[in-house]
Amino acid sequence: GILIYYNRAMAKLDGLDHHNVIGRSITEIYQLEPAQSMTLCALKLARPIINQSHIYRTVDGKLVNAISSAYPLFDKTMLVGAVCTVTDYSVLMDNYALSSAPADTAKSPRPGSDFISFDDLIGQDINMLSAVSVASRAAATPSSVMLIGETGTGKELFAKAIHYNSPRKSGPFMAINCAAIPGTLLEAILFGTSKGAFTGAVEKAGLFEMANGGTLFLDELNSMPLDLQPKLLRSVQDRMVRRIGSSHEIPVDIK
Repeated sequence: GILIYYNRAMAKLDGLDHHNVIGRSITEIYQLEPAQSMTLCALKLARPIINQSHIYRTVDGKLVNAISSAYPLFDKTMLVGAVCTVTDYSVLMDNYALSSAPADTAKSPRPGSDFISFDDLIGQDINMLSAVSVASRAAATPSSVMLIGETGTGKELFAKAIHYNSPRKSGPFMAINCAAIPGTLLEAILFGTSKGAFTGAVEKAGLFEMANGGTLFLDELNSMPLDLQPKLLRSVQDRMVRRIGSSHEIPVDIK
């Protein structure tokens, strides 16, 4: 577990001085338990560990989001060491964001009370770090995301971190607790209403339309009435919504 080679790219990624790294143990340089180190796991298992996404902290506290591969090294049949290659995932995310944004329209989020970065998701447990790593990859894609966890585990914080660290960060973030609203009312809130659909109904956009260009967070989704879920699935799948009482479908761009 002693570092004997450390190139300039890794020093830049970690923000560490090359001369202060060589000859020290991995667990001394990085805030990792042995089971969290790709290199130490490759040494222990004597087999490669390829393209594993993870987040780690250096001894100076810098948080690094990376994809790593570690390969054991043998002298004939004797295990003599391991080599680890690391890719900075934030660079890939930045490249995706730049390629996805229309020309001259890229905007930075305006930090406020709702702004959450992945650095705000604090925890050193291996499962927590893995969840943050997966969430950061999800932020870079246009795909919708399913967040699973018990009440109070921070699903909305993850949702906000995904939104504010994605190409959609300048768009709206809308949230609704599906368990707190009766099914008939929930349908109108999500999909909107057309004038005359029922007594007192007016032309009104639903949350799907209001979240256009941004993110819609459906909390406690499993509590939504079953008869409403097929309509929700169609909207998520086809990115089209139909207001209650309307015969027209409206395209929406949401995550």
